[in-house]
Amino acid sequence: MKKQEIPIRTIQDVLNALQDPSDTVRMALLQAVSAQPDKAASLALKGKVDLFNELKHLSERPGEAIIRTYYINAMLSLDDERGFVLAKEEFLATKSSDIVLLTGKKLSVLPPAERIGFFGPVVCNGKDQNKRRVAANLLAHNEDLPTRLAIQVAVIADHPVALPALDRKNLAEWLAELQGRYPQQARKYLLSKNDDSFKNLLDNWDCLPLPIKRWAFVQAMQDDSGQHDWLVKKVLQHESEAELLVEALKNSEAVSRDICLQHLKHDVPEVRAAVIKYSEHELDYARMYVDESSIPVKVELLAAMADKVTAGHLQLIADQFDADHWKIRAAAVSAMGNMGTDAIPILEKLYVSDIAHVKAGAMQALARMNQIDQNSL
Repeated sequence: MKKQEIPIRTIQDVLNALQDPSDTVRMALLQAVSAQPDKAASLALKGKVDLFNELKHLSERPGEAIIRTYYINAMLSLDDERGFVLAKEEFLATKSSDIVLLTGKKLSVLPPAERIGFFGPVVCNGKDQNKRRVAANLLAHNEDLPTRLAIQVAVIADHPVALPALDRKNLAEWLAELQGRYPQQARKYLLSKNDDSFKNLLDNWDCLPLPIKRWAFVQAMQDDSGQHDWLVKKVLQHESEAELLVEALKNSEAVSRDICLQHLKHDVPEVRAAVIKYSEHELDYARMYVDESSIPVKVELLAAMADKVTAGHLQLIADQFDADHWKIRAAAVSAMGNMGTDAIPILEKLYVSDIAHVKAGAMQALARMNQIDQNSL
């Protein structure tokens, strides 16, 4: 279908076309006004017609919702200060992505301070993601943004933002965003900055809230160069939160025995289990097993005993084949199966047990050492 065109010769032509019952005719007229706004305004002036007001009045009619975008575009094309007021009202009120773009373009020429005043709250508090992104893009090149707003703009915008590195002065603003509405995007952006931002974050460790400590520690440990050994030691010496300590114990190779083993007395079983699992220091596993009440810690102790085969370890593990808790029995079977040929004699005794689960466990352990046909299990 050929696109309909409406010639603009007089203001009456404009007004007549705007009253036409056909949506196509009205759309064509509005497109003509948008394409030749100066001519349309001149004709309106000669005819003593307030074209902007006329368009606004007509756009509010119930039947015009379907072509409202064309009305908005036509009004914003006119050289009329009311266009800026309209653009602000429409930008905030509309749900149309097209109108957001049209009004955003109109408002992009506002003075920097006025742009910050209008778009800043949209970036900070807006619920419409498209509006926030458009607002951020319109603020991205402004050099006078307050720090927290600049961070939010940098996280959302499609354009680079001149944002200084994180330091002690702006730490509070950064922390607010790293835990704000979109923490993952803010954290990803911080890590992408080619400056000392992440290093400075770690240097201010004592000022960080626990969620940021957890995240920052995991990120730091992805660098296996050893430059963050100081952080592992600091966490193990001064932190008490279980999740953070477990992560530190996973990376405790360069930390002294005393610093690691102090956490064997931690209230949280997962921390005690982590000391046993990740520490390379020798411990009295058998004595610890007798004194321990936590199932997860006992499981780790059984696994650790399998790495150091002694007669005492063999007998203690064998005794757990008849333990009350299934996790203990399973861990004992796994440990015995990893202890090599030294375990075969005691497994052969367990194999002839009258207790069904003891016999079954011995069969599984022997099968792991290829001492029994696995098809017989």
